[in-house]
Amino acid sequence: MTKVLGGQVVRQTISLFRYLLLGVVNRRLAILIFILLIMLEAVFWFSLFVILTMLYWVFFRALKLVFNKSNETKGEIGLSMLYSLGYTILFTGWIFGIVYLSEILK
Repeated sequence: MTKVLGGQVVRQTISLFRYLLLGVVNRRLAILIFILLIMLEAVFWFSLFVILTMLYWVFFRALKLVFNKSNETKGEIGLSMLYSLGYTILFTGWIFGIVYLSEILK
């Protein structure tokens, strides 16, 4: 009888040890995942900041180029429309070019 009880106690102790060990490993894994998520969040916000900065620069660069031509195109609607069409094609064309190249290189 005592051997059976002793065996049960040993099994319960090993089971408890495994449970505690897995708990420690799970805690460490949870902490590691939490740190990785914080790093991923930082990368995401930095990437978003870079993309928004690029779009801001392109938008205001386009406005600067358009307003630089205002003296030349004052009173000439055809020339003004030609400049606006040209800048529209240039500033939206590079986006389509990047998408097209990414599709080709896949």
